[in-house]
Amino acid sequence: MVLVEGPRTPNLRRKPSASRDMPMLRGMNPGGSKTGKRIAHKRLHGTLPRIAQRRVRQCKTSASAAFLCAARCSNAGNAAISILTNDCAPRANGAPSDGPFRARMQQKLARAGPGAPPIGIPPERRVEGASMRRRDLPAAAGLLLASLAGTARAQGDYPSRPVRFIVPGPAGGAGDVLGRIVMERYGALLGQSFPVENRAGAGTNIGMTALARSAPDGYTLGLSSIASNAVNKWIYRNMPFDAVRDFAQVGMIAVVPNLVVIPNTIPANNVQEFIAWARGKAVSYGSVGAGSSQHLAGAQFAQASGIDLTHIAYTGSGSMNTDLMEGRTQMLFQSISAVTELVRAGRLKAIAVTGPERVQAFPEVPTLREQGLDIVSMGWFGVQAPAGTPEPIIAKLATTLTSILREPDVHARILNGGAVPTIMTPEETRAFMAAETARWQPVIAATGLSVD
Repeated sequence: MVLVEGPRTPNLRRKPSASRDMPMLRGMNPGGSKTGKRIAHKRLHGTLPRIAQRRVRQCKTSASAAFLCAARCSNAGNAAISILTNDCAPRANGAPSDGPFRARMQQKLARAGPGAPPIGIPPERRVEGASMRRRDLPAAAGLLLASLAGTARAQGDYPSRPVRFIVPGPAGGAGDVLGRIVMERYGALLGQSFPVENRAGAGTNIGMTALARSAPDGYTLGLSSIASNAVNKWIYRNMPFDAVRDFAQVGMIAVVPNLVVIPNTIPANNVQEFIAWARGKAVSYGSVGAGSSQHLAGAQFAQASGIDLTHIAYTGSGSMNTDLMEGRTQMLFQSISAVTELVRAGRLKAIAVTGPERVQAFPEVPTLREQGLDIVSMGWFGVQAPAGTPEPIIAKLATTLTSILREPDVHARILNGGAVPTIMTPEETRAFMAAETARWQPVIAATGLSVD
């Protein structure tokens, strides 16, 4: 770390004297010596003296009182920055701001462009313990303005390279399918690729830990879900991230009701017939992991129906569907997109939908509520970024996501997959997740589920 010692605080007991203090102010002019000319670019010559002299004229006491505004800062560089940005305290007896000057300097830097000579303090002066001369202050101020201009240009050009999208689940799952639909359109609209990276495991914790530890520059995004953003905090004793603190929400993609499916070998065609068949039997069901929407739906079903259900966690939908068809498990609360073809081919039976209403993909299948069980259990997915990602980038991603979800083709693809496109602002998404987190806490507590 490079440290620069600042100027000494003026003696406040000394009687102010304009004749004594004005030479000190004149000495701050980088144009007053050859050394100053080497330090600061000629575009900034005379900058600080004009400000200081303006403060002297506006001050009711003396030159030293005007200079005190800058001198009380922690170091000389901060003094120059504070004068330019008008945030140094205290003010010199209410002297007005230098906003117009700051605007003119920003215009000059913008006109100079990226090829202009660098403005800054020579390396030989950036030595620990070395004092910065007052005439170096304009160089520090110019460096600040150039940095701000560069940051603004970088955010305005976003994205300038590929953006990685982490899906914390297996390929082919509901979240993976939705994420790929949206990332494909992001790439088309923003002119860069948005490759999907599947990092499954630990109930989404592996993938979302990677997201939380990524640089908050907008070039790593992730799939939010009911597991990672609402439920896991009630299940895992040692969470590697905090879903509220470590993520910045972009928006929602869709809510996803599940389909209750059973093997063809079970003599039941609706929920009540299945409950009657299952009483007194060892019944198991699978899910893609603890805390997933499938797992939570099964926990609610067991509480509402009074039957014993044993939960089995799988690493992917393929093996889960295979075990159900072969009778090793007896029911699934599966994402609709993962079993659509199997149900339509007659290899599995769909007996209910876990959402509040029937779905477009299977309009003939009634909801659990229609069949006497007061259960609404749906997964949901969205887009999020590491906390600290610049607000202009979040805003651009959120606006683009809204446009994507309003495209007729995207809307139809999501509906046909059994999900419901859902548009929310970042603020609405955060509020929705907070409500979901509170809603699922008593359900998890009733199951007694806990994972180290």
